Amino acid sequence: MGNMIKPARTELLALAEQVCQLRYRTRQDNFMVWSFAVIDDLRSRDEKGGK
Repeated sequence: MGNMIKPARTELLALAEQVCQLRYRTRQDNFMVWSFAVIDDLRSRDEKGGK
């Protein structure tokens, strides 16, 4: 992991596992790409004013 040389904080293990489950994986030109989808507004279309 490059510059990540300090030991993992065990008290954050459960959170880290939850975050890892939110990842999205795809392949582009034989290269694996990991990302996260960012959803700015969780309201439904009706709640947003039906736009």
